[in-house]
Amino acid sequence: MPRVKLTATSVPHLKTDRTQVDYFDSYLPGFGVRVTRGGTRTYIVMTRELANGHWRKRRVKLGRTSELTLADARVRARAILTAASEGKHLDDVAPPTPRDLLVEQSKQTFAKERERFLSSYRGRGGRRPVESTLGEYRRCLQHNVLESWTDVPVQEITHDDVKTALQTVMDDGHESRAVKIYTVLKLLFGWLCDENLISISPLSQVKRPAHIGVRERVLSEEELILIWNHAGEGIYANIVRIMMLTGQRRQEVAGMCWSEINLDKRRWDIPGQRTKNHRPHVVPLSSAVISILHYHRSLQASTNMQTDLVFTTNGKAVFAGWSKSKERLDRRVASADWQLRDLRRSFATHANELGYEPHVIESALNHVSGSAKRGIAGVYNRATYIRQRIRLIQRWSRHLLLLVAQARRS
Repeated sequence: MPRVKLTATSVPHLKTDRTQVDYFDSYLPGFGVRVTRGGTRTYIVMTRELANGHWRKRRVKLGRTSELTLADARVRARAILTAASEGKHLDDVAPPTPRDLLVEQSKQTFAKERERFLSSYRGRGGRRPVESTLGEYRRCLQHNVLESWTDVPVQEITHDDVKTALQTVMDDGHESRAVKIYTVLKLLFGWLCDENLISISPLSQVKRPAHIGVRERVLSEEELILIWNHAGEGIYANIVRIMMLTGQRRQEVAGMCWSEINLDKRRWDIPGQRTKNHRPHVVPLSSAVISILHYHRSLQASTNMQTDLVFTTNGKAVFAGWSKSKERLDRRVASADWQLRDLRRSFATHANELGYEPHVIESALNHVSGSAKRGIAGVYNRATYIRQRIRLIQRWSRHLLLLVAQARRS
């Protein structure tokens, strides 16, 4: 008795070379499709029925797949399973009425299914996205342009609704955000198809709202100096500086924990749960980063803050004031033509100009897409290049701090 995901698309293609086979649903236990060699497909539900004081197995036929939709069959199956658990006679269970179907759908609102998606979605390889990615998914799905969908059953959301929402975001001048919302909605409604709550995604007829090219912005040494000197003091400033010095991602730096850091060995061990590619990553720490960490440890000690988080204002949550802090820094440097993620690309570019080989830089960034790690090479090449990365981090730190000092003297 194979267990499969029954969808409106997969059910018509179920076949067998045997006399008959029951394909049971991985979503609703007990519910399935009986397929015969001749191609007949019938929705069934397997349960136990109380008869004469004894429980016995019983298979109930719900109807041919050509006569009954998958959604209707599910509602009927749930009613039978509920009646069986209550000890009722299954022959007395009435078929679902159109009202029953509407009531069932009304429970499957966008808000409810959004939360189910965020709590159970798994991507490639069956892995859960990292917290920063889930946070981005939530921001997209809770965007104010989607507020009107909150209590709408997911079956009633149309491609026109999606087009209108995306166009509203585009008209506000947020093309990049529109693309992100489109991408996350596509994941959500694809997942709903897999969950058999809808048969066709409303995004199947919606084109990607805008083409966002690969970002190529690299900050010059002069710009890096300007940002360093105008970053000021405090949590945001030091997150920016550590991003400059190490080339690590914003969320990885912001979520840094004391338990990940060994100040004596001058290393930072980022667990796989916090990295984009789910791979643990060791980051060598320069003297400049160590000084920043000592500053924050002393600051927390002076306020008697007991926390594992390095960058926090209350000891409970990581820093979150990104937008306002970036706006203030942009005003100080008189430029908004850069993003925090450009610091990572700039680190890689300037490290290359210092003469370091691409595979060492890729390893420092925790990339597995470089030529030394791509394809079959990645299967056999397990080198971490830690010694080369230590030299890279130390030299880049000295180089950057020297430029900053020279700029301040001039």
